[in-house]
Amino acid sequence: MVKRSVVLKLTLLVKRKEGISFEDFDNHWTNNHGPLLASIPIFKEKLIKYTQVHMSQKHMNIMNGLPMMKGYDGIMEAYAEKMEDFEALFECEEYKSIIMPDEDLFVDRSQCQMFIGYEEMHWDNEEDKSTSS
Repeated sequence: MVKRSVVLKLTLLVKRKEGISFEDFDNHWTNNHGPLLASIPIFKEKLIKYTQVHMSQKHMNIMNGLPMMKGYDGIMEAYAEKMEDFEALFECEEYKSIIMPDEDLFVDRSQCQMFIGYEEMHWDNEEDKSTSS
């Protein structure tokens, strides 16, 4: 049975800024950008969940042969209850004055790809395990 999530998911294919090593990009994203977002109250208020999908250099070497990941360095996923929550975040002063300048240090925003939609769950092994016991 297909289950539709009642929340929106923003998925961003992230491309690092030219001239930045993968290791420096990954380190900044993990140790600076993620905690910076978490420190701003409106992001914790408007987002249900924020995740970063990191790839190791080994994974990148394998995935770069596939056209769907070629040229991207990671994936960001953010969940919100409604589109207005995402709009509020992108329009807030904290995003413009704190988050965007930080992104400019390590992300090539012009090369990122964004998609917003809802999830359809076709199966969930964890849910299957809990209902079968």
